[in-house]
Amino acid sequence: MIDSHCHLDLLAEPERSELQQARYRAGLKGLVIPGLEPKQWPLAKRLAGQQPGGGYALGIHPWYLCNDAEGVASQLEQLGKACESASESRQLVAIGECGLDGVKGPSLGLQQRAFGAHIDLANQYGLPLVVHSVKANKALQSWLPKIRHGFMLHGFYGSAPLAQQILAAHERSFIGIGAAVLRSGNNKLVDALIDVPLERLLIETDDPQHGQYDFAGLLTRIAAKVAEIKDTNVEQVIQQTQQNALSLMPRLRNIV
Repeated sequence: MIDSHCHLDLLAEPERSELQQARYRAGLKGLVIPGLEPKQWPLAKRLAGQQPGGGYALGIHPWYLCNDAEGVASQLEQLGKACESASESRQLVAIGECGLDGVKGPSLGLQQRAFGAHIDLANQYGLPLVVHSVKANKALQSWLPKIRHGFMLHGFYGSAPLAQQILAAHERSFIGIGAAVLRSGNNKLVDALIDVPLERLLIETDDPQHGQYDFAGLLTRIAAKVAEIKDTNVEQVIQQTQQNALSLMPRLRNIV
């Protein structure tokens, strides 16, 4: 199994090490730690290096963007320098987490400026994007054609039409499925997944601090629920989503 989006950096020691040991015993093969903001990047990089099959991404989450143009410009300058410095690292597997959020963060204009800069860096260094989108899908659609090396829309919980729009946006677009699929009454997400090919899905744990589920076994539970929805077996889901992660993020092949 590959956890395609895991904020392992949000856990403290010794809980982090204990949980990771349990996860690897449960079949984890690799994971990707997304970037949040400049001061978090060194920790994400260090943790990725400590995990078997660990990769990381560099990016600025919409929630962590500054509220003014000058501050965002400074953040983006730091991101550019960090990407240049790490461009040859096999553990830098993606750019992000980045995107648009209509609920939290600075103005949509500033968010779009930052998102465009992330796309440019991903295109420049031949890396895929880890995309965050909350109540901003219409604005997001105009940016997706600019992406050259694929992307994952992480934490998907949208409708069937939105899922199809994401799939149509790029031949290497993938939908990340997390703990939302385990919630009761989430018929919209279940309906959306019915028509999404297994070859375009990724599985993820996202935030290990949500506390609602046993983190050590969460990825397996997500895979099992996807298997139920797709009327297949969990082994097939695990194998295919792992292959999908390696397809989207080829540098992972060197470390998993």
